[in-house]
Amino acid sequence: MLVDTGRPANEVRRTFPCTYVWEPQIPTKVKFFMWSLLWDRLLTVDKLQRRGIVFPNRCCLCLVAEETMPHLFLSCRLSMEVWVNLLTVNIAARQALPSWRNTMDMLQNWPVFHSNEVAADIWAILPYAILWTIWQTRNDVIFNGGTWDTNRVIQRIKATVWGWLNMSLKSMELRKKFKFTDVLFGWRYVMTEQG
Repeated sequence: MLVDTGRPANEVRRTFPCTYVWEPQIPTKVKFFMWSLLWDRLLTVDKLQRRGIVFPNRCCLCLVAEETMPHLFLSCRLSMEVWVNLLTVNIAARQALPSWRNTMDMLQNWPVFHSNEVAADIWAILPYAILWTIWQTRNDVIFNGGTWDTNRVIQRIKATVWGWLNMSLKSMELRKKFKFTDVLFGWRYVMTEQG
């Protein structure tokens, strides 16, 4: 029996790389956020307009471009400041940043980081912490009248990563080599210190 799926017969089904969502040692609510993000289901202004909600489409962070997911997370000048600041420890990632088309492309091409074990664990969850914090900050700006402060956002990302290291026994043990202040104020040192 054939069932009409409503899709053209020649449409290629996109397989979802579940490992990008379910394998990282991050909180469950962030995994669901990532699931929505990677399936292009977050309610950014462009999506709300397509649903018939009418209001100006303007990125609440930069106030210049339209708010789309690629813009908000990757190409907004304020989001870009965060990425550039945190990726300075990895030349390959910093060079790849402008070429990422969307968050899926970014995760699929996220470079491996060869440094100490703590840095490798931080590096593995860093894109999730950046995306999550940008989204939370964006929502704070929209719903609570908050403001964007790049330095505060970066500090929040570092605090988030530090907290998430507690989700893995191995990472919990490894993080004993550093203090939170090392991550907060000595990012380059933590991410490059061998040992």
